[in-house]
Amino acid sequence: GMLLLIAYVGDYVAGPIAPKAFAFGALVAFGPLCTAVSDAHVFANGWLLGTKLRGYLAHAIARKALHLDASATEQSTGQMVNLLAVDTNNIVNFCPGGAWVLLEGMQLAVTLGALYLILGVAATGGLLVCVATLPLNLVVMRRVKVLQDRLMRQKDERMALLSEALRSEERRVG
Repeated sequence: GMLLLIAYVGDYVAGPIAPKAFAFGALVAFGPLCTAVSDAHVFANGWLLGTKLRGYLAHAIARKALHLDASATEQSTGQMVNLLAVDTNNIVNFCPGGAWVLLEGMQLAVTLGALYLILGVAATGGLLVCVATLPLNLVVMRRVKVLQDRLMRQKDERMALLSEALRSEERRVG
């Protein structure tokens, strides 16, 4: 649609606007609309899948935690609670993103192909920018992982202290 509209505008001299120009404009608007609808569909299905997975995992981990002998493992109840809350939530967040990565890869390939058709060899600049930002993304993701690990350690320590306080209160009351 976009190439046809560009060709029409380039050839337009004067006079009334042909109906095909409106059709070309409608095609230009239809592409992003289809993209938005398909992205929403993928994300909705990803969230549904992630929510089901979280339910299954939470059930399995909670059942395991109920049968857990605290003296037989290095895992504390607080660590199990953190596993239940944080890690299952990470799975929910991954599901829509996992499907999105595939779609974005295809969209990037189509976009770069269209850019190459329009600009020719000059489109390689766009490809170089995409490739150049990948290492930056890796650095950012490694930093996020370090911060997330630190947050989990702090949560585990806090839950261990809370569990210890609750056990001592149980002994005092009981």
